[in-house]
Amino acid sequence: MAINLALPSLVLLLGATPCRDFSWWPGQWDYAVPGYDPGVSVVTDSAGGCALKEEFSDIHSQKQHTTIRYDAGTERWERVVVDPFRTYKSNGSFAPDGSIAFYETPTDRETYRPTDADHVHFTGEKSDDGGRTWRVLFDATYTRRQK
Repeated sequence: MAINLALPSLVLLLGATPCRDFSWWPGQWDYAVPGYDPGVSVVTDSAGGCALKEEFSDIHSQKQHTTIRYDAGTERWERVVVDPFRTYKSNGSFAPDGSIAFYETPTDRETYRPTDADHVHFTGEKSDDGGRTWRVLFDATYTRRQK
């Protein structure tokens, strides 16, 4: 008799979940990008790392709220960002180097790239040629606050 389980469900049952991929992200971070106001970000996780929440505030108390969750059905990470100017959704997947790029559209992406345990390189990029080349819109660094 065959057991009819969807692969994502089986993966989660066996404990081989990609939710550990974001294990570097929870914590309190200083955020810096040349030409913009610095900020502080607090990232928490839940559901065994399958859901993350980022609360960001800059020096003028402008806030941004980001949620990231893993969807086992699509085997993708989903991100929703709410900032003072707009709300947008994006999907992402991890690359072999440990970075994750979230695509709002095929030509707009934001990439988190941990460089070590205490630093995350965060870039926003735009492509004007369908994704063949990318120009950097912002280039930020998150630095983990020491306890």
